[in-house]
Amino acid sequence: MELSFPTLLLAALLLAAARPSASAEGEPDVVARLDGHVMGRGKLAVLERRPDAPDSPEALLRAQAGLVRRWVFDIRKEEAKARYRIEVSDEEVRDKLFRMIGDPEESVRRIEETKRRLVRALRTARAEPARADEIYETELADFLSRALWEGHLAAGYSEERLAEMERCPPVVKGGIEAMEAPVRAFLADRKLREAVTGTEGTDAEREDRWRIWCFREVERAEVEIPDEALRSMYEREVERFRAELPAPAGGPEDSATR
Repeated sequence: MELSFPTLLLAALLLAAARPSASAEGEPDVVARLDGHVMGRGKLAVLERRPDAPDSPEALLRAQAGLVRRWVFDIRKEEAKARYRIEVSDEEVRDKLFRMIGDPEESVRRIEETKRRLVRALRTARAEPARADEIYETELADFLSRALWEGHLAAGYSEERLAEMERCPPVVKGGIEAMEAPVRAFLADRKLREAVTGTEGTDAEREDRWRIWCFREVERAEVEIPDEALRSMYEREVERFRAELPAPAGGPEDSATR
């Protein structure tokens, strides 16, 4: 899967805009621990801000367990990159950026226009949620994928967050250079996937090998979850992950993860 430039751009912008406050980052209430990493209660707050927030205690607990599972996998994935000695050169990053953005000046102009339209559209959609589809078609259809728009809607950004996005300094040359980090991460993820699945077999077979490997990484993670109810739901989520897997068909991930 190739990332579009707007996708990478807005991921970087919204990462800064939606970064938790210092008090949230310093939250002492531990949700989970894994390999020296700590997940605080503040990391679950995003669930409460979503327009489609879970409407029952069990649904909320299941959503929280899903976030913990993704947190665990992100840690395991980074550890796997070290095991596989995954590296991405500066030349690879620059080549990918050049193929993505084309003319830098036009890219900067489009970035600023996309940001301006996105903030305006999110404000309008929050006031008139029934018009979300119409707002997308009018404001963003030529600038942003529908999937990314729906993701921003689901995040339920507060007015404070939207104002922070508006106050982001205009993108200049340094802003383009800042895109190197998400591009580097994307290329590293792709190399890890290739190392895990190999090159033999069909796309579907490689996808199955990847899913099995992802499960094994989560299953083997010795994660500590102090809250008994959340730990129980997390274990059920891991079992549900297992139940959705295809039957192992062999491949590089077998020898790498057994």
